[in-house]
Order: sequence, then C-alpha cells, then structure tokens
Amino acid sequence: MTAVTAQHLREIPIFQDLPQDLLNNLALQCHQVDIHAGESLFHQGDDSPAFYLIEDGQLHVIRHYDTGEDIVLATFSPYEIIGEMSMFAQEPRTVKVVAVSDCVLVEITYAALTTLMNQHPAMTMTILTVLSKRLHRVNLLMHEFALGSPEARLANLVLLMADNATGPISINVRLQQMARAAGLDMGALNAILNEWVGRGYITRIGNQLSLMNVEAMGEIAGNAAL
Repeated sequence: MTAVTAQHLREIPIFQDLPQDLLNNLALQCHQVDIHAGESLFHQGDDSPAFYLIEDGQLHVIRHYDTGEDIVLATFSPYEIIGEMSMFAQEPRTVKVVAVSDCVLVEITYAALTTLMNQHPAMTMTILTVLSKRLHRVNLLMHEFALGSPEARLANLVLLMADNATGPISINVRLQQMARAAGLDMGALNAILNEWVGRGYITRIGNQLSLMNVEAMGEIAGNAAL
C-alpha cells in the first residue's frame, strides 16, 4: 500500500479545518488502497475497522439477501467517503462494496481517528455534524420513497437494479423480493408490470425483466434518486 499525504486528507470535509501538524500525523497512519474492477473493498458481515475516501474510480454498494439475490443500492464516485457509518457504530458491514472500475482510495482506520479526536476534541463535533447530515439525507430519501406512488416506487427500484442504464438491459429478479422492496403485494406488482409490458416499457419472461424504455421509466419514477 502507498503512503498518503496530508493533502489527500484535506479533501475529506471532516479534516478540512484540522491543524496542519495533526493532519500530517494522521497522514502517517493512513494508506492508499488500490483495487481492480470487480474486486471487493469489503464484504457484508465483515468487521468495520476503517472508512475510505475515493480518489479515483467508482464503487457499487450491494446488499445481499437471504434469497440469494444481490441488489445494487448506490454508486459512489471520487471525493465521496464510504464505510464510515458502520465504522463509527463499530458494527459489521451491512453491505458489500465492489469496484466498478479500477479504484484508488485512502484508508482511515478507527484507531487513527480516535487518537486524533483525543488530540483535537473539536473533531468530535465535526464528525457528529457530518454523520447527522448523512443520516438526515438517508431519512429524507426513505420518506420520499415511502410517500411516492406504487408505480414510482417500483420504477425507482427497476432503475436502481438496472444501475441507471441508458439503453435496454435485462435484469434477473425474484418477484416476491421485488414486491417487498417496493412495498407492494404480489397482485399489485404483477398488475403494474403487466401494464408496463403492454406499453412497451419492459418485456417479461419468468424472472427475467428487460427494461426497454429507460426514459419512460425515469418519468414514472419522477427522476427521484433512491
């Protein structure tokens, strides 16, 4: 792993106002992590000893369900941080994170961060503010999702599973899992899917959905992000 400079850490909001000497000391305890496309940064259920700043590349956040199904929940890009919620909670990872492309990240460990907070107590409030904003944003998105129409919720889910593709794409789905994720019963789910088949938005053969009209699906979803 490659050494990290203080300038790398200045890109993370919680470190932007940190005195230079403390930032230099923290940089000595951090490492650059390189992973290739298709490799996992961490797995669901892993311990959470660190969080990461993405310097280059993109990563998918994937939730694995007991049914065997994997669903992409989000995509993270450069200058975003990932893995901090589980790390601060000191709980196992709730998702798997996989590189979409070759990635360069900066790893900041829990041990290094707690040492820093002891040296600079004001950091604690800064971290709480950042985490509160993240939780507030997640809560708002969940609230918007819950209040949306059944069609909008299902369209958002289809777009998420298709990873916001711009053209036709096939998706393997478990309809019961899909209904549960969208807050629908099976009758309502099938009615909506059959209507979309009739309109040419999707095709459906068994558990295989093919999204044929991304633009129409986006309009139904209201262009809302999950």
